Amino acid sequence: MTNVLATSVVTLVILVSALEAADAPKGSGETAKSIEGVYSLYRWEDQGGMPIRKMAITARTEKEFSIRGLDEAWSGEGSIDGNNGYYHWVFVTGERGKSTFKINSDGTLKGEVRGEIEP
Repeated sequence: MTNVLATSVVTLVILVSALEAADAPKGSGETAKSIEGVYSLYRWEDQGGMPIRKMAITARTEKEFSIRGLDEAWSGEGSIDGNNGYYHWVFVTGERGKSTFKINSDGTLKGEVRGEIEP
């Protein structure tokens, strides 16, 4: 019998934290280097609240990057094309999914998280 996975959707706004690399050009959206840095993740409905996670983005090639959690054990790989991007992620617990995002002119990222869950 085939195991079918359902998908849950959580919309997050991903805001640049103060720990971000100062020399990364913001808002260009042209290379993975332009989004390299440390980010705080907030729920869309609670942007003024406490971040729910922190992550670090590291450029691998012009368009590809790796991502990792700073406060929890998770990681992933992604790509950008212009001002849009995505990354696939997995936690050490086995939870996995995909996040898509748009690069805003101020250097923040606004994204949607889709996690796979077992029914």
